[in-house]
Amino acid sequence: MDSKEPQSAKHRSDASRYPIEIIQSWGAASARHTSGCVVHSPRRPDHPTDKDPSSEFIFDAPLGPSVVRWDVVAQTRRLQFQAHNDLVTCMRLSPGGDYIATSCYSGEVKLWSAPQWECLAVAMAPMASQHHLAWSPDSSRFLIVGNGINSSIVMYSVSMETGKPQLSQLWQVVAPQDKTKGSEDKVQSSLAESETPPPKSSQSGLDYQYGNAFYMAEINPSGDVLAVMERQSAPTLVQLYSPEGKLLKTAELTVEGGSKKLGTLLISTYRDGIYALGVQGGRVLYLDSESLAVTSVLNVGFSSRTCVWDGSSLVLPADTGKLVWWGAGGEKLGEFRAGSADYIVRLDWSVSGHALWLCGFSVLSYLQVKRNDNGSVVSLTPSHMIKSHDIACCGVAFSPCGQYLASGDLAGGVWVTQQDDIMPKYKCSVSASVRCLVWQDSSTVLIGCLDGVMHRWRLGSTPAVCMAVKGSV
Repeated sequence: MDSKEPQSAKHRSDASRYPIEIIQSWGAASARHTSGCVVHSPRRPDHPTDKDPSSEFIFDAPLGPSVVRWDVVAQTRRLQFQAHNDLVTCMRLSPGGDYIATSCYSGEVKLWSAPQWECLAVAMAPMASQHHLAWSPDSSRFLIVGNGINSSIVMYSVSMETGKPQLSQLWQVVAPQDKTKGSEDKVQSSLAESETPPPKSSQSGLDYQYGNAFYMAEINPSGDVLAVMERQSAPTLVQLYSPEGKLLKTAELTVEGGSKKLGTLLISTYRDGIYALGVQGGRVLYLDSESLAVTSVLNVGFSSRTCVWDGSSLVLPADTGKLVWWGAGGEKLGEFRAGSADYIVRLDWSVSGHALWLCGFSVLSYLQVKRNDNGSVVSLTPSHMIKSHDIACCGVAFSPCGQYLASGDLAGGVWVTQQDDIMPKYKCSVSASVRCLVWQDSSTVLIGCLDGVMHRWRLGSTPAVCMAVKGSV
């Protein structure tokens, strides 16, 4: 099987615009609810890459400002390159399979060819802190949602007027920043190219910091946009906008007759006139896409950040590392272990109904889905997995010879990776969270821990305690 593809000229020329060029990265992915996609899905027999049987096991994901293409069978990257100058927060394949839209934390927006990752168009969004991206079903438009002081929904069109894909801003809706009930949103024209960029304070990235903030939005088959706005001192709003950005309808999102602020965590794609909204408190609301009425409430008992439809059933990750299937009436249809206790932030179908991609904070997993004769799921089998550090890295150090990178995590794991490799050459585990790492020489690492214990680890052997102090190291 092919090893990592070299970074092509089109990727290098794009990355050269940035002040710091990334030459290597380690980890599985930094995926989110709308970042990470199956670009090589065998959904189109006429597509050249779809004829490769191994394409089923390929997943493209962001890793910091980079994009990596994982082959989970070979446990290697087929492609890696720097896509943006900041953390990639959104990355989504168009429904037609021809384009990928990405955006980063600082506001840069890009349109790419799929699956080649050739940069076709670049724009700068009029707001930062972008965290949600959605395509129209016909792949002609996509929207981006950002929060902060000028929290907005921005709609872009993809056209071929000059024979090459063009990216144009159609409209922008800015969340009102006063607290007056009934304040109207401001729709800004796409022709306002001379507008000044957003102030630096808008790049805080803190949800709802400025009172009102758009959180998520999706485009339904008619072209209308369903948007969710969180308000600091009032109930959550759901709003319906026309394809031109005109506000059509507004409703407060409440359950059981109350007006409690719900706090939205996820929004599903459109399915048979329904959107699923996950809210705090372990509930999922089924929302009618036209009336904006809550048609059903699922008391799932946990808070999820991602979901996927399986026919009329909704698949949600539980806090315990399980996937749960829920029926249209709110009944639990099945609960299955996903093979990882990591918090799940992204779900996607590989081959619809037969395999699932699961992204956690430190893991990328390919799950085979087994069904009975009635089509009901009976088991999940994690057949392939890419795993990086548990929880978070808390210590990083290069060896004196410059050939090895040592890294530790809060679970007490320490990895040593050769500079040009992506998988660790050596691993060990200590009894407490790692706080710092120091190389004694090019074959020995000193590991300082939260419990005040220092370990000496000679590569290839077991760590030994060499010192203990009061407090943490």
